[in-house]
This record gives sequence, C-alpha cells and structure tokens, in this order.
Amino acid sequence: VRDLEHVVAEMLDRPVAPTDPREWHDTLSMRGAFEDAAASAKDALAGRNLVVDAPPTFVITSHAPRLHELLVELLALASRMQPAAWNVRVEVQRRDGEVVIVVPCTDRSDPLSVNDQMRIHQLARSLGGRLDVIAHPDTNAGLWVRLPQQRAIDSADD
Repeated sequence: VRDLEHVVAEMLDRPVAPTDPREWHDTLSMRGAFEDAAASAKDALAGRNLVVDAPPTFVITSHAPRLHELLVELLALASRMQPAAWNVRVEVQRRDGEVVIVVPCTDRSDPLSVNDQMRIHQLARSLGGRLDVIAHPDTNAGLWVRLPQQRAIDSADD
C-alpha cells in the first residue's frame, strides 16, 4: 500500500498543462453547473439531495463540456464518499486565484481506487487544474479539485 500511495503522489505532483487558449470557454455559474451535473448523475445520487456551498454569484470561465464531465464524476464519487443518510455536499471557494471544489468525506466513506483518482485527475488536468487528495479526517479530508480562472475579471472575490 505504501508503494501505491507513493506512485499516486508522484502522478498527482506532475506539472499541469495549461488549457488551449484557442478552445471555446464559457462563463458559468458554479451552482448552475452543479445542478446540470446532478441531473446527469441522477442514478449515482440515488435520490439524495445535492447541497452546493457556494455564493449564488460564483462563476468560473472554463470549457463547459469538460467541466460538466468533471462535475458528474465528482458527484458520483461524492455519493460514495459521504454517508448514504446524508445529502451529498460539495463546497466551492476561491483560493489563490483558483476555483477550489471540495468534496468532503468521512471515515465511513468507501475507499477510492487509483482508477477513481486518476479519472478525476485527468479531467482536472484537461481543464488546467489538479486534484489534491486530503486523507487525514481532521483536516478537511476529501477530494480538492483546483481549477484556474481563465479571465482575471472572474478571480475577484464574491
């Protein structure tokens, strides 16, 4: 297990490639993007409510189809990482000019496979971002996806 953790850590620490500036980007409400993703992840959510902790005006400028794919995958994992009796909760915040999506987990969550983590990591990288896996339950454990802002105007605090 220790070797597996080391391999995953090395993969996640690789430099991030910026997104192609010629690619079309939209400015999207993060709440709206999660609502659309929840509709696509309906089966994975299994009737659970989604709570998105983000201001209503929180926006990101990104490639909409890949962002949607990333959010659908995150919601599917969130439904496994959070107890079935709870609402599925995600938090969206700005940190150091990035949009940070936090999917918290508890010590009762299903373990994520390397494939689960790699899929999220690849989707985040395709948007110029990265995945951080925080494993210690006392320090906001869960998945932290960090995505860049594509326009300076969007990086102002909400």
